[in-house]
Amino acid sequence: MGLPPVLGELVAGVFVGISCLHLIVFPEGGADASSSLIIDVLESTAGLSSDGANGIFASQLEVISVLAELGVIILLF
Repeated sequence: MGLPPVLGELVAGVFVGISCLHLIVFPEGGADASSSLIIDVLESTAGLSSDGANGIFASQLEVISVLAELGVIILLF
């Protein structure tokens, strides 16, 4: 097809991201902490209370948005 390899990497990244996002549920979607698989694992392995898990769940969005912005900046430059 004559397309640069970076386009394939970008498309593969989108598909992997979409398939892995079912592990992470964002608070903006109206979901609660019980619908996130990662939060369930943290509750069971680390012995977190439901209040502690809800705090982690709320801060999860901030961390992911900062990482997403850094990824876009790195991709552009």
